[in-house]
Order: sequence, then C-alpha cells, then structure tokens
Amino acid sequence: MKRRDNATSSALLLLTLLLIIVYTLDRWLSFDTLPVPVTKYENWQKLDAQGQRVAIDKGPWKCATDLSTGLTWENKSPTENEYFTKWTYTWQERPSSLANVQTGTGGSCSGLGHCDTSHLIQRANLQNMCGYSDWRLPTLDELMTIVDHSVPEPGPLVCDCLFPHTQRSSYWTSTHDTEKPAGHRFGLDFKTMEKRSFPPHAALFV
Repeated sequence: MKRRDNATSSALLLLTLLLIIVYTLDRWLSFDTLPVPVTKYENWQKLDAQGQRVAIDKGPWKCATDLSTGLTWENKSPTENEYFTKWTYTWQERPSSLANVQTGTGGSCSGLGHCDTSHLIQRANLQNMCGYSDWRLPTLDELMTIVDHSVPEPGPLVCDCLFPHTQRSSYWTSTHDTEKPAGHRFGLDFKTMEKRSFPPHAALFV
C-alpha cells in the first residue's frame, strides 16, 4: 500500500508541476500580461525630464520621441502638478513671454492661474522640459501618428506603454478649421477618433 500511495503522490506532484508550467507559459505568452515587446516600439525613445534616455521597457519617463518622425511627445503626469493629465486648457496663441499671457476662461488647472495652451507651452519651454525649449501643439496629422488602433475598448487609442495617462477625450491641435469662424481649431478624440472643430474658449486636453 505504501508503494502505491507513493506512486500516486508522485503522479499528483508531477501533474501539479505540469499544470504550473503550462499556466506560467500561458501567462507569459499572453499579450495582456506581457510588457509590449520592445521590437514593436523600437522606433521610440523614452526620455526623463532632463532629456536623458530611458530604456524602452524601463521608467519613469517624461517624454517619448518617435524616431520615425522626429517628434517628441509629453507623457502627462498622473499626479496633480503643472502637467496633470486631467487638466484642460482653452486655446490661445503663444506670446513672446509669460507676462503677456491672458488668463483662459474655460480650462481647469488649479493653482496655476492661467489655463490656456499658450501658458502651458511657455512653461514647458522655460523649464526646458525633456531637454527641449521649442515645444508647441501638434498639427492634426501629427497627432494622428501616435494613434494605436490595436488598443482594445474602451481605449484610449494610444499605447499605454508610452502614454499611460491619456484621457478618453479630445486633445487640442494647431490645425485651423478654415470653414469655421477665425480661431476654431481641430481636436482629436482618443476614444472615438472623431476630428472635431472647437472654438478657442473650449476646454480640451493637451
């Protein structure tokens, strides 16, 4: 009886080990549980706030450069600071200095005083964010280059391995809507991919 019990125990142990191996392999090969393969985003370079390179599978990072276009994009902050991902901004052209910036009327950026695109861009440039001082809003075509249609519902349709704090809503672009009154520009919704024209007093993400 003892030999049979030992054989049974060994068989159960072997079966358990096999199940563990199969489960581990299944989890390892699962797209949802693995970091995005480096090869899929080999044309991207992460940067920290000072502009130093960060490995594509490491963090933290403040910006990401698309090496295929040469464009560098901000990775918004999940904490409530001057680059908070949930703050919105009204549109305003960039002046020559912060002293000339007028306060926006519809944005939400608690504590900063100026909730408009102009002030945000000037702030990023004065701080030399990620080593750059020529920050601007993207055109509609440029913003479309970071869309990732492989992202499942509910989105947003951008890779969270690069931009994990993107909102499922509309973001400003610098592209004018020539069929609307002066000042109207297009926004791109990262949930629906809707390209919509907005007046300058609208509050959008940046």
